[in-house]
Amino acid sequence: MQGVATHDDVDLSGLGLYKRDLEGELLGTGLNENGKGSLILDALTKGDETSPRDVRKEVLWKVLLRFYQMLPDSERTTRRSSVSSSESTASVSFDDLQDSLAKLKNDLLLNLPNLVAPKVSEILAPAMKPSSGPQTNTRKTVPEATVKHSMSIKADIGEKGTTPICQKRWADVVKPKVEVALKHIPVLDSSVTEKQTQLFFDTEDDMKEAQKVLSPFLEVTTSVKKEKKRDPRIMINDLDMDLLEKDKLLEAVLTEKNGSVKKLYDRGSTLKVVHTNAQNRYAVLQVSPEIRQAILNSGDRLFLKLRQHTVKNRFYVTQCFHCQRYGHVAGSVYCPNKEKAPTCAFCAGEHDTRNCQAKKNSELGKMKCVNCEAGGNKEDRRHAKTHPASSSLCPSHISARARLMGSTSGVSILEKNAYLTRVREDLKEKRRGGLVL
Repeated sequence: MQGVATHDDVDLSGLGLYKRDLEGELLGTGLNENGKGSLILDALTKGDETSPRDVRKEVLWKVLLRFYQMLPDSERTTRRSSVSSSESTASVSFDDLQDSLAKLKNDLLLNLPNLVAPKVSEILAPAMKPSSGPQTNTRKTVPEATVKHSMSIKADIGEKGTTPICQKRWADVVKPKVEVALKHIPVLDSSVTEKQTQLFFDTEDDMKEAQKVLSPFLEVTTSVKKEKKRDPRIMINDLDMDLLEKDKLLEAVLTEKNGSVKKLYDRGSTLKVVHTNAQNRYAVLQVSPEIRQAILNSGDRLFLKLRQHTVKNRFYVTQCFHCQRYGHVAGSVYCPNKEKAPTCAFCAGEHDTRNCQAKKNSELGKMKCVNCEAGGNKEDRRHAKTHPASSSLCPSHISARARLMGSTSGVSILEKNAYLTRVREDLKEKRRGGLVL
């Protein structure tokens, strides 16, 4: 096997600090079959000149490409509190890792041109060309995918005909079969609601291959469409009272103290105050992906008047207070129960949550989540009485927030998966205690 690390200044030892997260990313994309991705990660971390045995060069390329694309997003989602001397013999920054990976990528482009798919070369070759201007230390985000490859699973095909797929049937019967059938095909994400079950793929080839595998036992349809993602929203806490007026807050943000943000705004990038809360002294801003990245590059902070403020991503999940389902508000034409009595978020009874006597009397024994009781898998139904439908740890809320993150520009799959991992571990721990709330 030909060596791939020919540059003396290629140092990938810092990848070891993120080994667990990188292995998880490989597993999620199907690149860790038989542990080959982990072997490559170990080899790169140790600075080996050659790839492990039994690993094709094409697989090595895909792993390197995935790592390089991940790193800009990894810093804000998987970075430990700091890189200390006890964790590494040298201080390692993401910029250093990104530079080393870029050089390694360049080596592959120069030395293994016949093994790189044309599409990959076309995408990456411009990025490898030396710039004629001065080099900066600013990390660039990976371009957002503008095409959405989705597959809708309509029904389960059996000896007795077709059976429509609901959430329960998906969880109990169909999902295990799909996981086995697609074990070699990368799936970006899945979405399961009462109305439809969907799988999402990175490429059209992956989607067509999945369709070929699933069609013998499932009724499926596929679609390819351009998708416009929503602008990111950020939240600023602990604001001075005079900054809770939208115009004054916008004026305070757009000063030379926040030069990169002001420059982008002057060029036409979106930045507007969409909501302020005087009682809790916070504000929500809608920004363009470029401005969100500029704030991230500044340490996720904005300078307002005589202090700095930490900025956080804001993912507000819309829930209907009439039927307690997600994705619409009470009174909306999309509410399936708009002609029926309201459903209580606390006890699932047919009354307004504000009038629930069990809630007023703190009768936890009568608490029940209507969403978990009506759908989900067996485990969710079994724990329907551990939380109200308004709980942020309800599996329906978790799924709705994950969908929102997936439709927001600048939010990586890694960041969404990090949220899902954290919140599901929290949910599991709370369930052991009996109540989630």
